[in-house]
Amino acid sequence: SSPAQLQHETLGKYRICGLLGTPWPDGRLHELPAQPYGLGKARSLGDYEHFAGVDFKRQIVHERARNGGIDPELLPPQWAEEERNRMMQASQMQDVASWAGKGNEDALRRHLAQTSSGRLDQPLLVPITAQLGGRARSAEVSKARELTQMRIQALQASLHAPADEAAGTSHAEAQLELCRAFCSLGQIELADGVPKRAEEACLRAVE
Repeated sequence: SSPAQLQHETLGKYRICGLLGTPWPDGRLHELPAQPYGLGKARSLGDYEHFAGVDFKRQIVHERARNGGIDPELLPPQWAEEERNRMMQASQMQDVASWAGKGNEDALRRHLAQTSSGRLDQPLLVPITAQLGGRARSAEVSKARELTQMRIQALQASLHAPADEAAGTSHAEAQLELCRAFCSLGQIELADGVPKRAEEACLRAVE
């Protein structure tokens, strides 16, 4: 981001903090933004905070908001949630089918063929870029490709980094993310009308 963009983003954050009465980032309050920006007249900010269970000024989320308005006694204990997440992750690392086709080249080829023929929903990138014309569409696709390739390079670097036994799960998770990143790259290439490169990216995902 350029200095001008950073300044623009910072001013936007100050405006939101002024609306919500949040002292950020150094504990000072910001002025309310000038009209037409505001919160409306139907109800006050305090009314919304009471309804939602939050306090923007003190930056607090009350228990009622954290639980979605449900009595905490009706929710599963934290240890049960953690155990469920641990079991699901362990299953994903051991079950090849859960790796989005990893290790199943035939299934991936069928999926690619179906996507190319339009029998499956196209990736989100397609309806977005379809609304853009010519140069704008090409720029959006190029940017998406660049970001995905950067993600792939970062994951590949992490996989080649020295790892001890404690990092075994992180290594497996990085492999799964790399698989997903290559699939995303394949979808981007397909959206750009380059099915050959799309197939190559998807085949990299199952290596």
